[in-house]
Amino acid sequence: MDRLAPRPAEPARRDDPAVERSSLALGFMLLALAGWVDAVGLVRWNGLYPSFMSGNTTQLGGSPVIGDWHGTWVAGRAVLMFLVGIVAGECIGPAAGGWRSPVVVSVEAALLWLAVASVLAGWGDAVTASTAGLAMGVQTAAVHRADGVSVALTYVTGTLVNLGRGVAAALRGDEPWNRVLPFLGFWLSLLGGAVAGSAVARAGLAVALVAAAGIASALALFAGVAVRRGGA
Repeated sequence: MDRLAPRPAEPARRDDPAVERSSLALGFMLLALAGWVDAVGLVRWNGLYPSFMSGNTTQLGGSPVIGDWHGTWVAGRAVLMFLVGIVAGECIGPAAGGWRSPVVVSVEAALLWLAVASVLAGWGDAVTASTAGLAMGVQTAAVHRADGVSVALTYVTGTLVNLGRGVAAALRGDEPWNRVLPFLGFWLSLLGGAVAGSAVARAGLAVALVAAAGIASALALFAGVAVRRGGA
C-alpha cells in the first residue's frame, strides 16, 4: 500500500524560473526601499545614510581629523547598527529555511514600524536613525542571488561595476546583452526609490517612515505569497 501513497510535493528548486523571477522582483523592490530610506537620511538627518556605509565610513575617518566629534559619533553609530542588523539577519534567515525572505523582510518591517514609533514618541533622531539602520542591515539577508546574479540589497557601487563589466563583455561578444539588464534594474530601483523617498520626506519624517514601513510590510506579504506558490 505504501507504494500507492502519493508522494509529498517537492519544494520548488532555487533555479526554478518562477523562483528566480520572484527573487529578482523582490530584489528590485527592496533596493528601491533602501533608496527611499537613505533619501530620508539625506533630507531629514543631515546626510546620514542608514544603508550607505561607504559614505558613513568616509565620514567616520574624516570627521575626527577636522575635529568633528559629533560627526564621528553619528557615523560610527550608523556603521555599528548596520553591522548588527547584518548579523541578526544572517542568523534569522537560515533559521527560517524556505521562508527566509518573508521572515527577514517581516523583521525589517517591524523595525521600521519601531522607527515610526520612535518619531511619534519623541525619542530623538539618534534612536530613529539607529533603528532604521538596523532595519537596513537586516534587509541584506533577504535575498542573496536571483536569476543567476548576486544581489546587493542596500548599495549600488558593486552593481555599477558589474553593469560596466557586463556591457564590456557584451561588446566583446562574450555575454548576451540581456545579462546586463538585472544590474541596470538594480541601479534604477535604488535611484527611483531615492527620488520618491526624497519627495515624501519633505512632507515630514513620520510620513516618510510610515510609507517605508508600509512598503516593507507589503513586500513581506509578497514574499510570503511567493513562497506559498513555490516562487521564492
